[in-house]
Formats: sequence, structure tokens, C-alpha cells
Amino acid sequence: MKILMLNYEFPPIGGGAANAHLCLLRQYADNSDLRVDVLTSAPRPGVVIEQFSENITIHKVGIHKKHLHFWRKIEVIEWLVRAKSHYGRLLRENQYDLAHAFFGFPTGWLCYRTANKLPYIISLRGSDVPGEHARLQLEYKILAPVFRGIWRNAAALV
Repeated sequence: MKILMLNYEFPPIGGGAANAHLCLLRQYADNSDLRVDVLTSAPRPGVVIEQFSENITIHKVGIHKKHLHFWRKIEVIEWLVRAKSHYGRLLRENQYDLAHAFFGFPTGWLCYRTANKLPYIISLRGSDVPGEHARLQLEYKILAPVFRGIWRNAAALV
């Protein structure tokens, strides 16, 4: 099985979702039946491709990151804009069976746009869940229709 995983947080960037993703990859590394590409971020501009294990490749899209454990809205948008072309390239160059997005936005948005080509699942995490953070209440209200579309088109929500 070939899986494309998307997570704009990955160590050293992020917290819980980054570490949860890292734990999954450690388990997947021992499974020779899996091939995994990860599209994530890096704290400096540029693109870095790293081999995590024989069957896992990490594609890091760099952004102008100010703090490793806190995301500013502009950083999320920057990652989405920069990652979009890399996501498209990975889809063109590979025959994935499934996409797994950590977060409904921004990663789930990329998957939603190509749902007719590739089924996707979403792991909802932290501020991704409406009501989790009071500072994002306005964004939750504005983006609610977008979130609902992303969630409804997912093969599964975790």
C-alpha cells in the first residue's frame, strides 16, 4: 500500500500532532508492505527531502517560521501556498492508495481538492476542532462551511 501523509507540523515543529505522526512513522518503518511519503514543513525556506527509513520519505516545504511550537495564521497560509505545488507533483509522480491528513485545514484542504482522484482520511487535532481555542472563534465561524465540506468528503475522520 502506498500512502501520502500530510502534516504541516513535524518535529521539530509542533507539539502533539507532530509527535503522534512521528510515532506512526516509527511503526510504519517496520512494515515493508507500506510505502509512505510525508509532506510537511521546515522552519526555514527551501525544500528538503529526507529518507526516514527504507520505505518512508519526508518532503519538507520550508516557510518563514517564527516559533517552533506556535503557528501564526500567515505561516499556515504560507505553508498551504508553498505545499500546494509539491502536493500536486507527488500525486502526478506516484500511484497512492490513500492520503492521510493530520488536521482538516490546511492539509485536509489539499486532499479535499483532489478527492475525486485519491481517497483521504483526516486526523482531527487540537485547534482543528471548533471550540478548542477561544482565540480562533471568528475563524471557526467564517470557515465552518469549508471545514464541513472537507470532513464530509473524507473517507474517515479520526
